[in-house]
Amino acid sequence: MDSMACAVDASRCVMDSMACAVDASRCVMDSMACAVDASRCVMDSMACAVDASRCVMNSGAGVVGAARCVMESMAYAGDVGRCVMEPEIGAVGAVGADGAGRRRRKRRGVSVYSVSSYSLPKLHEGKKWFVDFLCYDPVEGKMRRKKYHLDGIKGVRERRRRAAELIAEITARLRQGWNCWADVESSRGYTLYDNVVGLYRAYMDKLLKTGAIKLETYRGNLSYLLNFDGWLRTAGRPVVYVYQLDRVLLSEFLDYMFLVRDVSALTRNHYRAWLYGWCGWMVEKGYLAENPVDGIKQLRAEPKMRDALPAEELARLQSYLSERNPWFLLACMMEYYTFIRPEELTHVRVGDIRVREMKVMVSGTFTKNRRDGAVGLNETVIRLMVDLGVFRCPGGDYLFGGRDFRPGPRKQSGRIFREEFQRVRKALGWPMSYQFYSLKDSGIRDLANAEGIVVARDQARHSDISTTNRYLKGDALAVHEEVKRFKGGL
Repeated sequence: MDSMACAVDASRCVMDSMACAVDASRCVMDSMACAVDASRCVMDSMACAVDASRCVMNSGAGVVGAARCVMESMAYAGDVGRCVMEPEIGAVGAVGADGAGRRRRKRRGVSVYSVSSYSLPKLHEGKKWFVDFLCYDPVEGKMRRKKYHLDGIKGVRERRRRAAELIAEITARLRQGWNCWADVESSRGYTLYDNVVGLYRAYMDKLLKTGAIKLETYRGNLSYLLNFDGWLRTAGRPVVYVYQLDRVLLSEFLDYMFLVRDVSALTRNHYRAWLYGWCGWMVEKGYLAENPVDGIKQLRAEPKMRDALPAEELARLQSYLSERNPWFLLACMMEYYTFIRPEELTHVRVGDIRVREMKVMVSGTFTKNRRDGAVGLNETVIRLMVDLGVFRCPGGDYLFGGRDFRPGPRKQSGRIFREEFQRVRKALGWPMSYQFYSLKDSGIRDLANAEGIVVARDQARHSDISTTNRYLKGDALAVHEEVKRFKGGL
């Protein structure tokens, strides 16, 4: 054992330069001291003491008494069969008095870039002058080097001055969260895309729960989101952060729907409208600086595949339903005369019908424009209601809340009208362009021709005549009577 060695006997251990003394109950050690008693082990940064039942090792030294192991700051010693560990190596093995048989284990470091997302900029002088630094690219998921070349600046002194300014500016921006690989004006643009999607879903859930949106709107929005999210995951266009939702990406998705999925131009425009609303919501919340859909144009779409029923087909419908299903005839007449939308029609109760005033009250809680309305009720409809005994039912019953379109206590879905009309259409041999909603088109056409488009507009609860005109086609388009008779100067 050399000058840094230690000796072990049955009762005490003496160690030079890092001396310690151990007796049966206590070990005293100077500058690198440790104390061990029968039940405790105290270890500081450079020493340890181990009692008869334990061995405590530190990176610097250890002391063992009564069959203990003593280790000096840069060496080790032990009796036969004891374990010895060398500092900063961490090798453990069975060694003899000569200290042979050590096993070494290399300690690995951790990259600074696992903690920091950038390196500080630095000037490079030589054949080419430039300032460079590393910055994390969230899209590629790795650190990338960014260079600013200074070769265009004349003079060494001027280059160094401009480099110093550039380094100071870049350093300040990096410490404030700037990322050279992301064109983001707000730090919220770095929000994870999946988190924003989850928040949007929760937002839609709350709107539905509070009645701010209808169930059809809720289902439609989530369906659009599901298709968009599925395209991102299957088309190799992963989006990590929300700022990556740019115009190019959204335009590619619309092209995919139109060209690959072969949807109509109208459906493609519906997807664009949803994207515009969704991105507008993200602009409102600060995730995007501007709406990327603004630069995407709508396509010219073909008119809806829906035709109004001519007078002879309306007569066939009345004759057919009068014999087979007069209650569904009432539903058809309500659509034709009142222009109430099918889903809104399922909300109408018997008590909402004012017989004396000949009108139906429509609550804004379920209308499309969220406003209360009063719709005129034609005397033909009232006579059919009286004949069917509608007004003998409780006022709280839904007009079409029972079986076979009878009044009842349960609210139905608007699809019951479409499904029944499909059966009628098949029985009458009509084309697919004749739909339940065609009855509204037919009613607006006939009322506009009989009483004027303004009357039809008010009955349909349209805010503008241009909306009413969209229900009219060809010869059904109305013109103002005043135009026919005004006196001109020619």
